[in-house]
Amino acid sequence: MTETIVLGLDGATWDILKPLIQEGALPNIERLRSDGHSGTLESTFPPITAPAWLSMATGQNPGKTGVFYFLNREDSESFDFETLGSDKFHGQSFWDVFSAHEQSVGIFNYPMLYPPYEINGFMVSGLGSEADDTITYPRSLGAELRRGNQRISGQGPVC
Repeated sequence: MTETIVLGLDGATWDILKPLIQEGALPNIERLRSDGHSGTLESTFPPITAPAWLSMATGQNPGKTGVFYFLNREDSESFDFETLGSDKFHGQSFWDVFSAHEQSVGIFNYPMLYPPYEINGFMVSGLGSEADDTITYPRSLGAELRRGNQRISGQGPVC
């Protein structure tokens, strides 16, 4: 079975990364790039983290996923907002497809994936997640991350 790693660095375009690679500041990124495959993804409109990452995962534009920002109005009659996450977007991610075909997947620190949900593997929520024990599937993974002093990027409210 072929193993695949998809590594995304939010906002890290090649015009930022290439000079750092040439200076020797990013040897692991250089090794991944030279030993594997790399490319440039066009962003979404709007070019914002929340819709861009979900579009990359699903292959759908923000109009299909229903995510244009980190928050959505709760309804058309209100000015109350709800935080968007894994339970609010439309579409099937590539890891959902792999998981449904009994392929093991691991998702780590992916934006907008709170709350994590059951997959054939593990999931650790990233940006937009709560700062508590509910950020992992399976739930027991949280204790293991704490033992390793793993810090999850972007924990807590986004606004």
